[in-house]
Amino acid sequence: MRTRASRGLTLIEMMVSLAIFSVIALAAMTFIVSSLKVNYTVEAQADTSNMGQQALDKLRGSLAQSKKILDLDTGFLEIIDLTTAPAPVGEVRLPKIEPNGSLTPRAGSKDGAFTKSSVGNAILFVEAQPPFQDPKTKRLIDRYRFVLYYVAKAEGRIAQVPYALDLVRVESTPYADFTQVDALEGDVETDVIAALEKAGIGYAWDPGAPAIAAFSRLSGARLVVPPEPKHRIVPANIASALPGIGRKMRGSGMIGYSIAPNDGDVPIRTVVPKFAQPADGFPNGFEVLVTGPGHGRKVLVRMVLVGEAQQRFFSREHQIIAAVWD
Repeated sequence: MRTRASRGLTLIEMMVSLAIFSVIALAAMTFIVSSLKVNYTVEAQADTSNMGQQALDKLRGSLAQSKKILDLDTGFLEIIDLTTAPAPVGEVRLPKIEPNGSLTPRAGSKDGAFTKSSVGNAILFVEAQPPFQDPKTKRLIDRYRFVLYYVAKAEGRIAQVPYALDLVRVESTPYADFTQVDALEGDVETDVIAALEKAGIGYAWDPGAPAIAAFSRLSGARLVVPPEPKHRIVPANIASALPGIGRKMRGSGMIGYSIAPNDGDVPIRTVVPKFAQPADGFPNGFEVLVTGPGHGRKVLVRMVLVGEAQQRFFSREHQIIAAVWD
């Protein structure tokens, strides 16, 4: 007589076993997918946080070496050649420096009134570089470069916006200090200017002059005067201040990063903008305020980054306050 063990599994027993196995496998798969989504989202949030912090840390470092902050009334933004740079999103507006203003809407007793119209979505300043030393005379000449940050379009999309928003950093060719070059005389002038030209420095910048009279050419080992009123500031380097912006494929799916558009364009809780009066394409998630007198400017930069992972949206706000002396 054959025992139950020798008969093997019946069809019903096999079907019950498969059903139990399917339930267990489905539960395990659901758990794994959910874990991957959570890990993926956490990773994306960490990337957004690190990306924004690194960008503003670099900006803070550059502002620490700033010689001069240039606002919308100086006319320098209009002479920067951006023909090879990414297209800006809407208007590029520099902040208006408020010598007695406040950095926040809640003005303190020592500050003047806060003005929304003074908020910009870009920042332009002159960064001091290590001095140039003439190898022959050992004379030191200060060097500068113009640095511009502004919001531009990038490939990819975020929510219903057909493109991502990037923060672009533009660095100009170097300039020599006009006052120091102009003070040179005789053979020292010839030697130093010839060495500057050989090093690729073709112009001198006058920190105290308006834009139309601030740039003088170095040519033939001489300082050419009068200044060139139609000088154009030429970029030497144009790069994203936020490497990683746009849409990227990861193992768990597609993820997108962007500077946050104005309120309502992306379903996030962070207020965009916080300080400015929003307009078409202004200021998006990058706001700049500058207050204080020339011997002690205060610069506030606020940036909001947004990410999209697994059809979930999240945001990170980054903010710095830097002290700058003109």
